[in-house]
Amino acid sequence: MLGSDGPNVNKKVTRIINSNIKSHRGKGLVEIGSCNIQTVHNAFVKGLQHIGSDISDMIISIYYFFKDWPKRLEDFTDIQINQKLPKHSFIKHCESRWLTLGPAAERLIEQWDGIIYYFEKCIPQHRSELMKTPKYLRIHKVLNEPTVKAEIIFIINSAKIFQKFTLIFQRQEPLIRVLHSELRNLIIVIAGKVCKAEVLKTWNNNTSLFDHHDNLKSLDLIELPIQVSTILSLVSERCKLLFLKSVQAHYISAGKHILNKTSFLHATKIKYFRCLMPTELQVERSCSEVVKISTYLPFEVDPGVLADEWRLLRCESKLQAKIFNNGLGGEMRIDHYWNQFIQIQDSFGNVKYPNICKVVTASLTLSHGSADVERQFSVSGNVITDDKTAMSCRMLNARLNIKSGLQFYQNRPDLMPISKKLMVSAQMARQNYMTYLDKKKKLEQETNQLRQQRENEEIQKQKDLAEVEKTKKGIEHLEGQLKSAVNVQINQKKASDQLLNDGNKRLKKALNKNDAVEAKIAQSMIEAATKLRNEEQENESETNLIQKKIEKRKNCLITNFIKKQKTDKND
Repeated sequence: MLGSDGPNVNKKVTRIINSNIKSHRGKGLVEIGSCNIQTVHNAFVKGLQHIGSDISDMIISIYYFFKDWPKRLEDFTDIQINQKLPKHSFIKHCESRWLTLGPAAERLIEQWDGIIYYFEKCIPQHRSELMKTPKYLRIHKVLNEPTVKAEIIFIINSAKIFQKFTLIFQRQEPLIRVLHSELRNLIIVIAGKVCKAEVLKTWNNNTSLFDHHDNLKSLDLIELPIQVSTILSLVSERCKLLFLKSVQAHYISAGKHILNKTSFLHATKIKYFRCLMPTELQVERSCSEVVKISTYLPFEVDPGVLADEWRLLRCESKLQAKIFNNGLGGEMRIDHYWNQFIQIQDSFGNVKYPNICKVVTASLTLSHGSADVERQFSVSGNVITDDKTAMSCRMLNARLNIKSGLQFYQNRPDLMPISKKLMVSAQMARQNYMTYLDKKKKLEQETNQLRQQRENEEIQKQKDLAEVEKTKKGIEHLEGQLKSAVNVQINQKKASDQLLNDGNKRLKKALNKNDAVEAKIAQSMIEAATKLRNEEQENESETNLIQKKIEKRKNCLITNFIKKQKTDKND
């Protein structure tokens, strides 16, 4: 099988691997479902959609209302002392880990009187400025619901039902043998809250348990904790009815999710693995059940030979008595238990039960959840502490290997025997490490050289950019001068043309009238126009000079850019 966090995770990967395996050996993966811990966890989430989501939000808001606010925490601590409440902090609840809601809600009930006093009396009287904060408004709104305390107590009790299952399947041993019975027990416990007793007695593991209205109890018969019933007796009938409907929907949603998403979908298959339990070995049905298991596995086993081996195994009474007389029967892990039988040899030194060995070994490797994988992430997290976040993958794997190896010696290096093989391994490890250090040093030198080269290139690039920017500013300054000179030249040309034209007209009129004074004025105007023309020619020369400077600098800028592009291309 291929384990995953949930039924909707890595579907395509599973299909690809399954088809490839089937093409090679004729049989695909053993299908018994995905991680049941995660699926049961999600079933609780489904139930919270009907009752408990507001409580979850309030618990989160209360936690962060006090977190990093010493004055608020000091005020609440004073209330705890005055009301003789335990001086406990609020427990953080994470939305992605919904079963943390149970412990967080229990802490809320423990501090309930203090919470009510703080938010309903202390803040309005002494810290009224907090009444406008979003967190206070959310908390205040939920606290004023008439059934809020009943809802919290109900969520605590409901969470315990699911936590019992998840705690069982977080153990470090194969648990495929109890998967069917534990899932069935969980479904019956949940269904027993809302379904009729006679329906549960006749239930045949079908998935329609919650689908028929006739299977359900009436609302007034739904089982509730005593404290919840007491609180509901004090509220209106309408509030009580709405609460009971929400409770019913909570259990129905959770139960349906477990029926349709967990390994219980394969109940007819997983139930046969109970024959692996020590208490089932002497039960008559175990022989047919182990044969049935062999048909699911991806290798051929002669069912007749397997059944014969099983019957012989049941007669190994001396070994079974030895196991239980040593006080190991009830405490021994199932894989350690079966290892006692797998090691039995016949008269010729061969494995006495080869077919049972294959079937049992393959069965015990079937995953009941992803707790072991997630546990390894936790182990890695414990190694990579805050002061070791720069640890390389190579170093992490080395430390994990050492940690794993020390488990065989009670995590005590002094118990490991010093042998020649160990000494040779240590010498080889030292040589490999020195080689690794040399390679690392060489790589660091190459990296430093490359970094220095890039830094020099960056400095040169900045210099080139500064030079280009300086040239551009010089060109812009010259263009400004050119524009001013052209404007002056145009104005002088207009003035000289106008002055010359007016002077010629006045001279013509003066000559016609023989007016010497007017003629002298006209002559002065013509001389002034001539002078302006001379100045215009001088300005034109200056303008041409500026224009040449601009063209020269632009050509220089373009030439340098082209050279730079060719150099970069060659590099």
